Amino acid sequence: MQLSQLRTIDVVRPGVGKRYSLLPVDHVDITGFHVSYEGSPLHPSHLDIVEGDKVVWQEEGLYYQAFIDEIVVRHVVLRAAFRDAEQIDPEW
Repeated sequence: MQLSQLRTIDVVRPGVGKRYSLLPVDHVDITGFHVSYEGSPLHPSHLDIVEGDKVVWQEEGLYYQAFIDEIVVRHVVLRAAFRDAEQIDPEW
């Protein structure tokens, strides 16, 4: 049995500062992220994530950043689409 790798993101609000560190998500790539809260006491409405927030994540040893362009919540699933995704220096 192979365990899936825990995927996390950091969310930074420009002009305000870091909102979340190591926020677990189900999937993240250069197009966006999604997370399902099915079976969880949490709900997407409990998160303070808005369009324009910057998201930073690591993939295969490289760091990336992008800005949230759109957020869609359907029931217990939050999906965010990115714009301006780019690879960044690990010392971000």
